[in-house]
Amino acid sequence: IDPSLRETAGYKQLQKSLEEIAPIALGEKYKDLELVDENGKVVHLADFVKPGQYNMVEFWASWCGPCRGEIPHLRHVYDAYGKGKDAFNMISVSIDDKEKDWKQALKEENMKWTQLCDLKGWKGEVINKYKIQGVPFCLILDKEGRIIDHGVRGSELDVVLIKYLGDRYEE
Repeated sequence: IDPSLRETAGYKQLQKSLEEIAPIALGEKYKDLELVDENGKVVHLADFVKPGQYNMVEFWASWCGPCRGEIPHLRHVYDAYGKGKDAFNMISVSIDDKEKDWKQALKEENMKWTQLCDLKGWKGEVINKYKIQGVPFCLILDKEGRIIDHGVRGSELDVVLIKYLGDRYEE
């Protein structure tokens, strides 16, 4: 863009928009976060993202109806892709701000993959670092931890998994 345009309102708006989507841009490496595990221990997202495997970081909340509606499909994905050779590593990160609500949802939903929480709601590091504007929202990471897709749910997620890991639903 011509340098003389950098002081215009349109350029400044474009720059702001790009800064907001940059954390989830395809090809970007995921950003580490300080979170809490199910036992209340402070951990880092990087402790759970597995190099050499495809990973999904799913952002959700106990109070989010669409998030809860997606969980049965995620259980199905985990059963088909989450184990064995070339496993798809799944990490759910809640943005709940009430630990009791988060843990109740974990109990009700029977999610067998890694569960972490920010416990700061919309004011937490998850929202700040990733500029998340709504949940559910996911990041699909390649074997090097770079974002290869995001925001996919249901059959869209299935298409991504089949593309990178083959169709395991018939097995």
